[in-house]
Amino acid sequence: MVAGEQGAAAEPEQVKFPLVVRSNPIAWVRVWTRQRSLRSLRWPLLGLLGVVAMVFGAIGYAEQFDSIGRKARWTDIAFHDIKLFGFGVEGQTAPLNWKLEIARWVAPFVAGYTALITLAGVFRERLRQMWLPLTRGHYIVCGLGQKGLGFARALTTAHERVVAIERDPGNENIAPLREAGATVLVGDARDPEMLRLAGGARARHVIAVCADDGVNAEIALRARELSATGTGPTVRCLAHIVNPDLSVLLRLRELSGSAQGRFRLDFFNVVESGVREMLSLYPPGPRADSTHVLVVGAGDVARWLVLHMAREWASGGSGRPCITVVDRDAVARVAALADAFSQVQTVCDLRAFDVTDDRLGVVPQGATAQKPVTHAYVCLGNDGAGLATALGLRQESLGRDVPVVVCMTRVGGLAQLLEEPSASLDRFTGLHAYSLLAQTCDLDLLHSDVYETIARARHDGYVRDQLAAGDSPASNPSLVPWDRLPEDLRESNRDQAAHIGYKLRAYDCTVVPLRDWSAHEFTFTDGELEEMARLEHDRFVAERRRQGWRYAPGPKDSAARTNATLVEWDELTQAERDKDRDVVRDIPRLLARVGFQIVRVVPAAAREGQGDT
Repeated sequence: MVAGEQGAAAEPEQVKFPLVVRSNPIAWVRVWTRQRSLRSLRWPLLGLLGVVAMVFGAIGYAEQFDSIGRKARWTDIAFHDIKLFGFGVEGQTAPLNWKLEIARWVAPFVAGYTALITLAGVFRERLRQMWLPLTRGHYIVCGLGQKGLGFARALTTAHERVVAIERDPGNENIAPLREAGATVLVGDARDPEMLRLAGGARARHVIAVCADDGVNAEIALRARELSATGTGPTVRCLAHIVNPDLSVLLRLRELSGSAQGRFRLDFFNVVESGVREMLSLYPPGPRADSTHVLVVGAGDVARWLVLHMAREWASGGSGRPCITVVDRDAVARVAALADAFSQVQTVCDLRAFDVTDDRLGVVPQGATAQKPVTHAYVCLGNDGAGLATALGLRQESLGRDVPVVVCMTRVGGLAQLLEEPSASLDRFTGLHAYSLLAQTCDLDLLHSDVYETIARARHDGYVRDQLAAGDSPASNPSLVPWDRLPEDLRESNRDQAAHIGYKLRAYDCTVVPLRDWSAHEFTFTDGELEEMARLEHDRFVAERRRQGWRYAPGPKDSAARTNATLVEWDELTQAERDKDRDVVRDIPRLLARVGFQIVRVVPAAAREGQGDT
């Protein structure tokens, strides 16, 4: 057995899904049962109709026999009544009374519809699997633990087609997911044949969220190999890595490579991604002398929390906020963090206090001597202990005016209970529960991978620059928000993002995790700028020609797919060359946005000197 099976989860959670429309044969048979309210009433209604048919049939038969002068025992009436469900009325030559007429139509309907539902339930999954060879642009979720179930729930709710692969046939999450209209295959997602059966070469997204990092990485490799055998749109793969630092390094390796072709791979970690989202929902306050943030817990969540807060403060504002971390071994962990990220101390005062478990809900003496706590985050990794600590802080140390955010690890449970309207008592006012899994494993993450984030940021900058230069959407249809941009132009921006690593490697530059928070100010030499701009133009020309565009003088014509810039670099106007130079100048800012920076492997002066010899 492989360590960390695909569906591994300490307590698989039953999740009820709304039934949504799907492109499969079964969907069209059950159009009228699309709404959840109707489906929940289906069996009671069928049972009621069955009783009505039996009652009307019994009364109708009794009157029918009397009308022809035939004495019938109750057993005869019951026997004929039951036979109504077999699509027929036997032994009756006289015109039927209205009660029997109703019964002979209702009874067969109940029997037939029940049989249809039963057969559909038996063969539904097999029919869905038979439909897979014709499925395109769908989502493949590998692993049905809590993370996989979170993605699947978000996708089915958004009416997307989902194919899930789960290794454990006894996983309790399979049934509700199938009920939601998704196709579930039981098998090992690392098996190329299983991925091929799921339509991996034609999928829009492959999501590897098994419990083991090695399994997820292997699924990504199999998906990459499979994408090379297909044609069509780019296959995007998102793989979860349990270790946050390893996730950053793998993302860095992929970004530094050449991500051209039909496959793009990105990695994520629930902690690193979730903390960033948590701070956007519950910000810690401005960079000011009066801001004092209390962090209870010193694990991975707290580490990323401190880093993201400090980076955000470093980007603007003045003053010197304070961050106080309390936990059993907070002093040692905070010291290690300060050594690895020395710039944290240049932005804020970072302090640590070692406390015992029973004192986590009490602010240590001396922590508030200079300034009171303005915001608090509880990150203990245990939902019950976290909530108890948060309540203790509010009752004993902070009061009810200080907002407290409790970082939860599970979907639903205490997090859901705390956020329900019925829980909005005075005792809980200002107390917020944030579920890492629920907030991270959703559609937003799928649409915010490293390439997508860079592509969006670059497009926003392009629109801003062109509007400032006097261009307009009337003359340039590309000057629209990202959500309104045609898909082929979005893909062009993603290709541009994926080409960054190739440009940098060509000139002895590489990408590393962000340590210098002024790295967005990195500048290329004039020679580097010119040559990288030429590479960018060559990439653009090759991409456009693959899509069927051709050169023609005059304005760009999207309908005819003609463009006057599909020429060699030396034939471009200075204005068009400047557009490519702007793309290169913007690379440091774009990389800093996703947590990376540029360093030179060989100093620019040394390399240029070597070129002169």
